[in-house]
Amino acid sequence: MNKEYLNKYEELVSDKDNDFSKIMNFIKELQTNVTEEKISFYFSLLKDERNVHLFLTLRAFFDKYGKRGESFLLNYLSKNDASDTKLISEAIMILSGHNYQCESVLPYIYKYITSSDEELRYKSIIALGWIGKEDDFTLLVDSVKNETSLSNKGYALSAMRQMFFRLPQLKNNILYVYSHEIESTDNEDIIFIIGLCIQDLLRKKLYITEDERGIHSKDSSEIVKNKVMKILSKENQN
Repeated sequence: MNKEYLNKYEELVSDKDNDFSKIMNFIKELQTNVTEEKISFYFSLLKDERNVHLFLTLRAFFDKYGKRGESFLLNYLSKNDASDTKLISEAIMILSGHNYQCESVLPYIYKYITSSDEELRYKSIIALGWIGKEDDFTLLVDSVKNETSLSNKGYALSAMRQMFFRLPQLKNNILYVYSHEIESTDNEDIIFIIGLCIQDLLRKKLYITEDERGIHSKDSSEIVKNKVMKILSKENQN
């Protein structure tokens, strides 16, 4: 079976037009008359990002396997160590995503958020923002303080915003972290990330936007930093 589907998959990888109907037909085949073998094969494809559009579509539709898919991923995590970091990180992302919101993945997030693998830490940070509990906030604080990857530090700051949407009682704790970080950095990316988060938490207009290409600001990072520091100073006085 895998050879037949692998040939179809390779055709999709090579399709420069990324024909969505062909991709969906392929997914439908793998999600009809579901077997453990089909789920395992589908999941194994998430190791390959040669065609990013195809990869993202496959990952987005894995949760259509429902409870069987959830059980498969949890079983995979329980039986595999960090030797295959790519698939472990994808399992964490899928299980913590919108349609699963699976709290059973939290122990694995706790385990891998300090992994030596940068991508595994990244996916664990994002997942913690989606489904972490109030007590888990300190793990994001630790990531902000100790993360060796600047991009992952930014993801940890953003993950705090995601936590706020679910746990607004963390607002003051989050603002404390943002205040400390904005004062101690001159990094443009970190400044814009904090500015973007402040817009959402405090409903302030800083004219910072975000799209698939990244974060964009009307003002320079220096101006944004000064604005954010003033906003946070006033907030602390209230």
